[in-house]
Order: sequence, then C-alpha cells, then structure tokens
Amino acid sequence: MASKPIRQIVTREGLREIVSGAIRVWLWTPLATGAGVVIGWLEQMPWFYVFIGATVIFAAVSSGLLRFDEWRDRRRVDGKFGFTSVIFGRNIKGRGLILGLQFNNSAAFSLEFEVTEVRTRLGDKVPALEHKAIKLTVPATGIGWYNDNPIELDNPPHPGTVEGFIEFRIKYGLPGSSLEYSLSGKKQVVAVFNDDGLLTQGSWNDAI
Repeated sequence: MASKPIRQIVTREGLREIVSGAIRVWLWTPLATGAGVVIGWLEQMPWFYVFIGATVIFAAVSSGLLRFDEWRDRRRVDGKFGFTSVIFGRNIKGRGLILGLQFNNSAAFSLEFEVTEVRTRLGDKVPALEHKAIKLTVPATGIGWYNDNPIELDNPPHPGTVEGFIEFRIKYGLPGSSLEYSLSGKKQVVAVFNDDGLLTQGSWNDAI
C-alpha cells in the first residue's frame, strides 16, 4: 500500500505545534541555563555556586514550561470533541427507526457543534425528510447526541437483521465563535429485530 504524502499526515497546525514545542524545550531551557552560567562566571562566583544556580534555573524553566503546556492543553479545543457511538432508536411518533450519533466533550469547558452533513440508510430505505444543519452545545466533560430523521421500514424482518450505514460531517468549536474544527466518519450498522418485527438491538463498526 502506498504511503501518504507527508503533507497529508502532518497538518499545518500540527507542524506549527511541533516546531513551537521543540523551540521551547531545546532553545529556551538551554539559553536560560547558559545565561545563568555566564552571569555567574562574569561575577566571578565560585563554580560550585554557578553549578547550583544553573541547576536551579534549569529546573525552574523546565517546570514553568511544563505548567505552561498543561495550561495550553486545558484551553485547547482541537481534538477535545470526538465520536463515541451510533444510536439506534424507534420513532415514538410512528413506525420509523432512527439512527443517531453520540459525541464526547473531553474539554473543561462547553463546546458547540453543528451537524453539517449526515446520511443514513437501512436496507434500501433512507429518511423521507432531508437533513437540516443544527447547532448544539455539549457541557464540559459531557456527552451530546444528534438523531437523524426517521427511516420508515415497510416490513421489518421477524426475526432478522437489516444492514445500513450512517455517514456524517460536523464542525465544532467554542460556543458563539466560528466553528473551525471538523470531524467526520462513516459507520456500518446492523439493526436486529425480534419475532414481532421490533428493534431489539443494534451494532456498528467503522466502514472500510
């Protein structure tokens, strides 16, 4: 299998983060430590104190950079919103079945998402109503979900299974701001029906 071009593996934002991290680790810490050594030497301090001072500076700068990275990670939005499961349900207003999506917000603050595209199918049936983009808010470290329009199955197997799929694309970000991050996927689904033709369970896996 041919390998992907490097530009498809490392995004511009990811490359910027790698370079920024390398500068913080391999530039600022040695520079601060080296500056301390030079100052101690110019002040003609004993080498023992110069060594102790350099050690303290190195530890302080390293600890400060670590705390800074932890703070930035807590405030980071990218990668804090993810897909967790496909939802299977029955339409309480009719005979239709519903396929939906469940998401997880791992950030320490609320996130907003918009389902820009979604396509669902069970057997050869699709929803009668078209999808309309909608924005929803998920609380900090909480879960959120979206259900597509019902799919009418005229004669579900009893018992038996019906295969299908759900494909989606969403945008997410901070509430009230432009949703600059995206998430997409396609899942194969299997709906299981009992002797009465009622939905009993559903399973899903990543579509190849």
